Amino acid sequence: MELWLLLSGLLIFIFVLDDLFIDAYSLVMNLRPKRLPIGFESRRSNEVLGIMVANWKESEVLEAMVKTNSRLLADPNVFIFLGVYPNDTETAEIAFRLANSNDRVIVVVNRENGPTFKGQMINEIIRSMLTFEYNAGIKFKGFIIHDSEDVIHPYSMDLYRFGLKTADFIQLPVLSLPRSPEAMVGGIYLDEFAEAHSKDMLVRQKMGVAIPSAGVGTCLSRKLVLEFCKRNQGNLFAKKDLTEDYILGHEAKKLGFKASFLSYLSTESYPDIVSTREFFPNSFMASIKQKTRWTLGISIQGWKQLGWFGSLPQMYFLWRDRKALFSAFLNINCLAVLGYMIGIGIDRLENPILLSWLLTFNLLFMVTRLLIRMRWTYNFYGFTSALLVPLRWPIGMLINSFAGLRALYQHYRSLLTSVELKWEKTQHEFPDAIHVDLPVIAEVKKEISV
Repeated sequence: MELWLLLSGLLIFIFVLDDLFIDAYSLVMNLRPKRLPIGFESRRSNEVLGIMVANWKESEVLEAMVKTNSRLLADPNVFIFLGVYPNDTETAEIAFRLANSNDRVIVVVNRENGPTFKGQMINEIIRSMLTFEYNAGIKFKGFIIHDSEDVIHPYSMDLYRFGLKTADFIQLPVLSLPRSPEAMVGGIYLDEFAEAHSKDMLVRQKMGVAIPSAGVGTCLSRKLVLEFCKRNQGNLFAKKDLTEDYILGHEAKKLGFKASFLSYLSTESYPDIVSTREFFPNSFMASIKQKTRWTLGISIQGWKQLGWFGSLPQMYFLWRDRKALFSAFLNINCLAVLGYMIGIGIDRLENPILLSWLLTFNLLFMVTRLLIRMRWTYNFYGFTSALLVPLRWPIGMLINSFAGLRALYQHYRSLLTSVELKWEKTQHEFPDAIHVDLPVIAEVKKEISV
């Protein structure tokens, strides 16, 4: 029993030390979002960009998303392609109505009934885009992936154009829209994405490893899209990948395409980072379902398809991406260890000093990690939200544990029964544009001339 306690404490120590290494590296290298250069607006170019939005049962949010973002962007060289399914008539009707009122909105009807995988729909949209540009006599400089719940920053298109001058794969930060204090499940995404997309992604870039797509806020160059379509029988994505975006980022790295994570503040106000904002799930089961898909796609499918490749830093980050599977068991084990030690008392163990020191180090390191996460949450969401991080942390751990166990169950059930894994849709919500409490909304009043 004591060996179990020692091994558990050692594993916790290794996992926490792993996160602290990223924190220390970020601090030493002074990695943080930059401010847009003076005169950025005057150097805007007019390359044509296409936004791809895959939709299944999005009738409640699609119209608000397109109207809000069309008003925010005010860019005549941006086209929005809405992918819909023939058996989702409600979403299709809204998409066609939007297209009839805006000639920069184009509807793409999937050849298959839904729901398919998101990657399959994106493949359909890209084929339509290539046909559209041929008929219209234009060429898309960038192919941008977004979802139907996204609030797009007004400077996003300009930043994509800026990034495409030197890179073929561009990811902008993705952050949660603000949540009320009582939204404890939705609030964990405030904390996780504020830290991951303001620190971890910058560390990846600095170390020269693959930049994974977040599934939204991703821009692909024409060169990259055509090369992948050439290699994959006319498809950008494999048809049945659960996290096609994550795998694409690593495949792009393998093929030598340059990736860039562009993290810029558009004003003096720190929260106003050029990013994609959205609401993430706010119910316990919905969050577990979403994170199950992420774990299946990244930790299991990604492991199987990508293997281990590249430099030592690259393989290190592959490990970080895949450790969610192990964390699921470790989190549950931590609770068991804590309960056992409380029940018997640490002084009754044979080697209480060793365990006491290990427990002390782990506790100190975890408190340090908690404070670091609180700092990033504070930067974007303020003091009140930062104070809630310690309460949301255990909820997030519990959700991640259930998601990891559920991902393993679905994976092995699929292997044993030959039943294919299915893409589980996340129920989306879009804020009333009038009530979006974001600095970017202030920018709506400014005309963006290209």
